[in-house]
Amino acid sequence: MKKGFINSYSDLALIFILVTLSLFLIIVSFYNYQHFQFTADMFRHFTTIRNIYEGSGPYESPDQEYIFGVHTYLIYYLISPLLIIYKDPKILLLINILCITSSSYLIYTISKKIFGILDKSNLKSLLIAISYLFFPTIFKGYFFQPYGFQPDTIATPLFLLMFYFFLNNRIFSFLIVSILILSVKEEFLLIYPALIIFIFILNYLFDLKGIKLNRNNLILLLFVYFICSTIIVYVLFYYINLNNSNYLPAFWNSSIFSFELIYIFFFKFIKVLLPILPLLLIFLYLNKFEKKIFLIFGIILIATFLRLTENIIIYGTPNGSAWGNLILAPIFFICIILIIKNYFEKKVYKYYQFFIGIFLIILISTINNYLATPSIFKSVDYFKNKNNNILISETISIKKRIKKKEKLDYMILPEYLLYPFTNEMGYVSIHHVDEVAKDVKKKNALISNSSYVIIFKSHKTKLVNQVHIPSSNFIKSVKSFKTKIFETKNLELYK
Repeated sequence: MKKGFINSYSDLALIFILVTLSLFLIIVSFYNYQHFQFTADMFRHFTTIRNIYEGSGPYESPDQEYIFGVHTYLIYYLISPLLIIYKDPKILLLINILCITSSSYLIYTISKKIFGILDKSNLKSLLIAISYLFFPTIFKGYFFQPYGFQPDTIATPLFLLMFYFFLNNRIFSFLIVSILILSVKEEFLLIYPALIIFIFILNYLFDLKGIKLNRNNLILLLFVYFICSTIIVYVLFYYINLNNSNYLPAFWNSSIFSFELIYIFFFKFIKVLLPILPLLLIFLYLNKFEKKIFLIFGIILIATFLRLTENIIIYGTPNGSAWGNLILAPIFFICIILIIKNYFEKKVYKYYQFFIGIFLIILISTINNYLATPSIFKSVDYFKNKNNNILISETISIKKRIKKKEKLDYMILPEYLLYPFTNEMGYVSIHHVDEVAKDVKKKNALISNSSYVIIFKSHKTKLVNQVHIPSSNFIKSVKSFKTKIFETKNLELYK
C-alpha cells in the first residue's frame, strides 16, 4: 500500500475498530442520554458553554454562579463555536468519545514512530493501541461515564499530540498544544510541569532525538507557562470575587487523614498498576534489569503516587475520578512502548513474551472492567429499565406546558431531569436548594426568582436510581412562592 495517512493493513484494522467502536458508543450514550442516565455535570458544562456561545460569559446558574471561580475551563471558549453546528448537550458526548478513540490512534502513531523498523508490519503498535482501549481508566472513561463529559478527558489526546510533536521536533506545534492543555483546567498548572519533566527524562534515557532543551527552547517553554499561569490565576481569582460562595477541595474542608485513608491509598495504588504490572515485570527481567528500565519503573510509580495524592487533595479520597486518572494511561503506555522497544533492539529476542504481556493487560483489564462499578454490564442493564420510559413521556408532557416564547431565567428541578430543559435555560438542582444551601433567605430567593419548579411527588421513589424526593420544607416554600399549573402521575410543575 502507498505511504500516507493509511500505509498498512494495521492502519486499516485500527481505523475500522475505532470507527465501529465510536458508532456503537454513540448509540449507547445517546440511548442513555434519552433515558436520563447522566448526572448533572454534563449539563452544567453544556449550560456554561451555551452561555459563552450566547455572549453571557462563563455563567452557569444562580447557585454555582460563575464556574470559572471553581475551575478555569478556558477550553470552553474553543468548544463553544461548535454549537453553531450542533447546539445540544449530546455534542459533549461526541467530544468525549472522540477524545478517547483519537487517543488510541495517537498511541498507535507514537508507537510506530518509536519502533521504526522494529515494527515493519505495525502489528506490535496495533496490539498496544488495542490494549490501551481496555485499560480500566480509559474503558470507564468511554464506555460508561455517568457524568457524560468532563473537560479533563480532552487533556489525554492533547498530551499524546504534544508528545508526538516532541518526537518530530516541532517546537511551535508543541507550544500550541501546551497552551491548549493548560487551558483545560487550572489543575494542569501543576500537572503540566510534571509532564514536561517526564518527556525530557524519556528523551535523555532512550535518545528519542526529540526537541532539544537548549536555551532558546527553555525560554519559550517558561514564557508560555508563565503567561498561561498568569492568565489562569487572574481569571480564577477574578471570578471567585464575583461569586458569593467559596469553593475549597474536599481535603481542606475536613480532617480525613487516617490509617483507613492509607489503606485505601495503597489498595488504589496497586489496583491502578495491576493491569500493566505483569508486562512491566516480564520486560524488566527480559531487559536484564537495566538501570534505565528501573528508572522507567520508578517514573510510573511516582506518576501514580502523585496522581493519587492529588486525588486526596481535590476529592478527599485516592480513588478520585475516572476523568482525573485518565492522564495516567498515556504516561503508562508511552513507558511500555519504550520498554518493549529497548528489548526488541537486542538481537536475541522472542515474540511470545510480547504477546503474553499484551494478553495479560487485556485480561486483567477486562476482569477489572467486569467487576467495576459502574461497568459495561451496569450500562447494559439500563436498556431494561421500563420505569424510565414512563418518566420520559411525563417529562415531555411537562415540557409542552412551558411556553417557549416567554423569558425563562432558570428552572429548579431534580438533576436527573435536566434533559431536555438545558437547551432553553439554566437550572438549579433541587438538591442544592433543599440540602446544600443553608441560608433560608437564599433558598427562598432561588425559588421565587425561578421560572419553573419541577418536583417528584413525595411518594414516588422507584423511578430512577437517584431520585431526590423533596423535603416537606422545600415543598412548603415552593407552594408559598409558586402555583402548581400541571401534574402527571409522578411529577408536578410549578410556576
